Amino acid sequence: MLVNKGVLILSGGKSERMKSPKPYLIYNGKTFIESIIQGYFNAGIRDICLVIRKEYTESKWESEFEKIKPMVSVVEKIKTDHGRFYSLKTGLVHFLNFDFCFIHNIDNPFINDSIIKILWENRQKVSYVKAVNHKKGGHPVLLSRKIIQEICSIKDNDFNLKDVLKNYSGKRVEVDSEKILLNINTPEEYEKHIQSLKE
Repeated sequence: MLVNKGVLILSGGKSERMKSPKPYLIYNGKTFIESIIQGYFNAGIRDICLVIRKEYTESKWESEFEKIKPMVSVVEKIKTDHGRFYSLKTGLVHFLNFDFCFIHNIDNPFINDSIIKILWENRQKVSYVKAVNHKKGGHPVLLSRKIIQEICSIKDNDFNLKDVLKNYSGKRVEVDSEKILLNINTPEEYEKHIQSLKE
């Protein structure tokens, strides 16, 4: 039985604390967005939706955006400040008929195919699977169709993903990487966690 899966990459924030767009920060010689996409490509996932702020696809950022545009199946450009749940709903609409979808935040570029595969292998008999390290939840999370469809049906933007997941059976999968817990939100965090930077 063919099971279809995709990934939604959330990059709809203004990156105000970082003072530079997170999608285009450099990690290990690639931009954050390129690193994340490559991780999912390596795991055999090609259906990719990117939710990104409209201003980071134009003007001085246009050339950076054009580099990654061919790598994604769907781009949703947003210019509102409705928050993360709005971005989540906006992207998940494209996966309504998928069996599963990974959710990945732009502020964690430390994904690799082994983490993706272990989550995928643990999807049976649960509605979602979440990566954890030392019992702390991190990136990414894998959602089933049931949860995807519920999220898309919610009109209120003041929800968060945890509000939805608490009503479903899930599995927390321990992975051997503390990097899944990281969120790069400030220049200080960036300098601390990304040692080999190339401007």
